[in-house]
Amino acid sequence: MSKAVPFYNDPKKRSILFQIGTLLIVGLLTFYLISNTITNLEKQSIATGIGFLQKEAAFEIGESAIAYSAADTYGRALVVGFLNTLIVSF
Repeated sequence: MSKAVPFYNDPKKRSILFQIGTLLIVGLLTFYLISNTITNLEKQSIATGIGFLQKEAAFEIGESAIAYSAADTYGRALVVGFLNTLIVSF
């Protein structure tokens, strides 16, 4: 008759336990980092998001493949910068 192996000596059970433990630790660490970041941003009244892309950039870009002026948005400046990078890379 075979004797039951304790769970800590069974590689399958031990690996599942370690995976659950690792997942729990990673999840708790992620939760802590996100909640800490949100708290600190709120304390300092720092807004997050991509709403700034709709604001006026107020700076010129020397060369651009498409029309751009300082009155255009940050989003447009980002597109111009991306296109300039593509042009220079080829």
